[in-house]
Amino acid sequence: MFSKKIFLAIAVFFCFLTDGYSQLDFTPTFPLDPAQWQIGGAAQLVDLDGQNGNDEIELVGSNLFESGFLFFNNPVNLNVCNAWQVDFDFRIWSTTSVSGADGFAFAFLEQFPSGFVSGGGLGIPNASNTRGVIVGFDTFDNCHDRLSNQHDNPEIQIREVDVANGLSYDENCSTPTRQSTPTTRKLGIGNLSTDNLILRSTNYRHARIVFENQRISVFVDVQNNGVLQQVIDPVALTRSLNFSGFFGFTAATGSWVDSHAIKNINISITRQDTNIASEVLQCDNNPVILDGKPGFDTYAWRDAQGNPLGNTQTITVNNPSVFIVEKTSLCGTETETITVVPNDIQITGFDEQSLCGLQTITLNVSGGESPYAYSIDGFQTSQSSSSFDFTQSGFVQFSVRDATGCVRTQNIPVLIPDPLQVNLRTINANQIQAFVTAGTPPFTFSFNGGQAASSSRFTVQRSGTYTVLVTDAVGCTAEATIFFACDPLKVANFFTPNGDGINDYWYPTGLGCTPDLEVEIYDRFGRELAKFRGIVNGWNGTFNGQDMPGTDYWYKINTGIGDAPIVGHFNLYR
Repeated sequence: MFSKKIFLAIAVFFCFLTDGYSQLDFTPTFPLDPAQWQIGGAAQLVDLDGQNGNDEIELVGSNLFESGFLFFNNPVNLNVCNAWQVDFDFRIWSTTSVSGADGFAFAFLEQFPSGFVSGGGLGIPNASNTRGVIVGFDTFDNCHDRLSNQHDNPEIQIREVDVANGLSYDENCSTPTRQSTPTTRKLGIGNLSTDNLILRSTNYRHARIVFENQRISVFVDVQNNGVLQQVIDPVALTRSLNFSGFFGFTAATGSWVDSHAIKNINISITRQDTNIASEVLQCDNNPVILDGKPGFDTYAWRDAQGNPLGNTQTITVNNPSVFIVEKTSLCGTETETITVVPNDIQITGFDEQSLCGLQTITLNVSGGESPYAYSIDGFQTSQSSSSFDFTQSGFVQFSVRDATGCVRTQNIPVLIPDPLQVNLRTINANQIQAFVTAGTPPFTFSFNGGQAASSSRFTVQRSGTYTVLVTDAVGCTAEATIFFACDPLKVANFFTPNGDGINDYWYPTGLGCTPDLEVEIYDRFGRELAKFRGIVNGWNGTFNGQDMPGTDYWYKINTGIGDAPIVGHFNLYR
């Protein structure tokens, strides 16, 4: 699983592999070297198996309310060493307790821990600077409810801790804040008599914890038969372990007690890919800053000919060439090669689209390093889109800037097409005509919000304001309004049908908006004498070929546009 590893156990020596990477081995030698390991609290070196002297660490013994710890003194930067694996043997047992208490944990904490607690916290400090992750081997149900969904032990727990941001390891039954962290694997069925010895035994059993790509998995010899079982599949952490911190073990007892011991500790650490770019772009011969990335202890830069250039994390170079940086850290020595090449970013052209009086210009860019930023005001403002919309013609300076800060500009003419327009005119006594300019045919016309149609001529029946909406083939629209005044309907109050050619007929005038009106004429007894429609000569004062006498006559006019009939009378003079 791991290559080019660093092995941490309890004392340190160095060796160098043939591929150029160093390896650190920490092997158990006793007494412990205080420069490498710190043991404290109730923890002590013991010989429980009677095999190799005091080569075991009893984290806590059989006393009430005590805690113990063992931590590696040197911080490990997980920005550089981004994968680790810890193997160890553990033993949890008691000669007096029926129920296991409380458990132990393997931890990676940002600050060297202090303030270890006893009881339900497995010894994990609850200080404000406690931040990291723990893997707990929890054998005691602090809620005293073997059917509880929250504390149904024994459990293997992956718990993230960030006390300053409100996330602490807490098994207080009234405040189960630990439930907000990723994963708990219950190994029992909620029954004390069957669960009691799942993790507890006078024999040692093996465990392995693996951290890769911000995921943790756990393996345990649950059956105590020498076979590791994966009890927790890789679990993604919600808070990245991307900082330096300390590895170690803690354990605690409370009002119930178990002894907790570990041995054969082996922590393997692998290097992180530092992701230094293999190619860096230089813009217009400007100086280039090369970055070896943080997290390493030393940096050694040289050019392609081997000439030294500096020993800091970053250096500045002025010419395209090949540069090498050698970096060392706890995880070993790495050599990275960086090639500086001219930045070839350029604006290769543009696409344009005209629509509804709007011109859209889209830049075509090649080379450089994405993402790009675009601007038309010298980067007083910018956008990620390469398209710009314009409503006015003119020359515009377009700019593009790549991720390295290199800028290219180009002046491009913006030509705004004539927008779709519509004008309305009166073409006769009762019609309006729409006249269209520009736009893309065919056109449709909507009169006063009505259904769109292809005809551009509309008939009106009364005075008022009228609106026409025109839509072209690509969806552009234009609208115009006109006030149309109908000629008023007029009715003569007499006529003289004497054949002199003057006023010989009676008829209404001003029929422009109602050319199809209907007229009925009656005598004073209600007899219909005449009936005609639209613009005709009118009534000549006869009925059945006989001249009617001079007197009053009545009319009823139906306009045909839904208005009430117009009723009145007029005189016939002879």
